[in-house]
Amino acid sequence: MTNTGRSDTELRFPIVGTVTAGQPLGAEEHTERTIARLQDILDLKEGDFFLHVQGDSMNRAGIYDGDLVALRPSQVKPLRGEIVLVLLPHKGTATLKRWNRLNGVVSLHSENHAHEPIILPAADVQFQGCLVGHIGTGRARKTLPLPS
Repeated sequence: MTNTGRSDTELRFPIVGTVTAGQPLGAEEHTERTIARLQDILDLKEGDFFLHVQGDSMNRAGIYDGDLVALRPSQVKPLRGEIVLVLLPHKGTATLKRWNRLNGVVSLHSENHAHEPIILPAADVQFQGCLVGHIGTGRARKTLPLPS
């Protein structure tokens, strides 16, 4: 018998229904299925990896400081508007932003109006991969003010 590194008492988390984020609908609770592994909820593949998020530039996309993002390396250039990981070699840093490329210029857009887009020649940007999903840390989220 081989040791798989998992115990026989593996945790399982139920999906108990659906909730609307639009107009309120009636709610009915029943277990649809259970989740035991990240692959049950994220489309993870061999080679995918996670990074901790630092900063607030992607808050309006629901990605907060301290969250984990799952990324998929790719050689295929991303589509306009995809959330991507890019390396900025001339700055010695990497960043998570929305991608846009037009006429040899890449613009990287945050999801927080307090941050200006980063606009660079395409040669100064190394695409590293696309967002597969993210996991919140469970800490309280910053909230937006409610309309009066």
